Amino acid sequence: MTYRTRVTIALATVALLPLLGFGLAIRREASRRLGDQAASRLEVVRTILTADLNRERNLIRERLTALRAELAGRNELRRVADGDDAARGWLLDWTGSAMRSSGLDVLEVLDSADHVLGSGHFRNDFGRSERSLIQALRLAGDQGFAMARFPLPDGRATALVAAESISVRGQTIRMIGGRLFDSSRVQELGRGRDMAVRLVFGEAAPVDRGQILQESRFVDVLGVDSGRYARVVAIEDSSAFAGAITSLNRWLAVAFAGALGIAGLAAWWIGGALARPIDNLADQTERIDLERLDADLPVDRDDEIGTLARGLDRLTRRLRTSTVRLRETERRATVGDLARQVNHDIKNGLAPIRHVLRHLNEVAETEPSRLTEVYGERRGTLDSSVEYLDRLARTYARLSPNLESTPADPNQVITEIARAAPGGLVATDLGARITRVKADPVVLRRIVENLTTNGLEAGGARGGRVTIRTEDTGDRRVRIVIADNGAGIPPEQLDRIFDDFYTTKPNGTGLGLSVVRRLVADLGGSLRIESAVGTGTTVTVELPAA
Repeated sequence: MTYRTRVTIALATVALLPLLGFGLAIRREASRRLGDQAASRLEVVRTILTADLNRERNLIRERLTALRAELAGRNELRRVADGDDAARGWLLDWTGSAMRSSGLDVLEVLDSADHVLGSGHFRNDFGRSERSLIQALRLAGDQGFAMARFPLPDGRATALVAAESISVRGQTIRMIGGRLFDSSRVQELGRGRDMAVRLVFGEAAPVDRGQILQESRFVDVLGVDSGRYARVVAIEDSSAFAGAITSLNRWLAVAFAGALGIAGLAAWWIGGALARPIDNLADQTERIDLERLDADLPVDRDDEIGTLARGLDRLTRRLRTSTVRLRETERRATVGDLARQVNHDIKNGLAPIRHVLRHLNEVAETEPSRLTEVYGERRGTLDSSVEYLDRLARTYARLSPNLESTPADPNQVITEIARAAPGGLVATDLGARITRVKADPVVLRRIVENLTTNGLEAGGARGGRVTIRTEDTGDRRVRIVIADNGAGIPPEQLDRIFDDFYTTKPNGTGLGLSVVRRLVADLGGSLRIESAVGTGTTVTVELPAA
């Protein structure tokens, strides 16, 4: 992403964030106020409905109380309680006239078993159980009324009912009375208030987004379970609310799009004005490299860009002054590095020959008769060392090691190195059937021999011992572990031991471990060193199998 694009995005974002926050705040506030208005309308309807139902309930209970007082003083009721059939006929006539005179629409008298003794609204309804209706009224509790659907001569109707009890000769006689409740009465409550009010029956309101304003137990006297409810549900008309929010969203979107366009154009122009001098300076800077340092930078500006240009121009002049000196220093360093590396590798190759010749001199002085025998035993070491030096010379003749990555046997190379070591100071623990590694034998020998020499020298005056172990890792890699019993490497030196020319030995070159690390990396292997002061050092080399 270009600098100009980033500046444009940043400026446009800074310009639009306040507008976005302001728009969201307006939308939230509008939604809150519209919601409060809807809640206020709903509360008004609930208040009116509650007052209407309470007034209706009180009216029913007052009339039932008057009828209870009238019926409780009649001797005929006691005869009904005693089972007099003639008195039951009187009760049927009284129920009808009492219902009409009291202004009730339904009236029933029940015996102690909750069976109908007399019905004012449906004279032929006799002996039917009203246990479910009594249960619904009992569950209504303090509310004291329920909804019930009653059979009438010309159909069925829903009524709001309550109950009163009379105790006669140890029996409980109940009166259930009520007034018809027409659903059109509640529908009128929603008119002019952007809502619909309905009377529904069932376990839950069947209309989505409907809020229950009032509910009561509902019983169908023809036997439906009394666990159902009659509910007055208000359904808010959200079209006006949705229309207002949609209109507000549309205007906010238009304002946001307009602001985005204006802010984007302004930010693009400002970004271009800021980026143009930087682009020019970048074009001039691209001409600068170590091969061509004659490019001058424009320094005619007085702002931050001019300060940067002047700094780069001074840097160019310093580079122009020091480039010749730097190249000459690099040439000398390269020749010195190569000389030190050649010297180091030749010393390693001559060490086995020196040991063999010292051994032969000792045998010639002490046991001349065994000279031929010992020479035959050590001839292989001389031959392998001479061959190593010869191949080393041919390698340096090409100024770069020839890593052919031909398969080499680690155990064989390690055995030759251990045999050439003086006095059996190198012990081996070679794994059986070790896989060949993908490494040139000379390169592998240089790696192991450098590490072995370092381990022997680490013993100092008390003499060092080295153990070389090989094993297969199981993932097509061969592990070579070289451990010594030397003085160990302090932690502060452990991070620098691979640096070129870093050494703690009086006559060291500082190239051994750096050469080892380079060769192991060229072979695709890994190198790890663990050391403890006073205990010794362990070097682990892992190389890929051939």
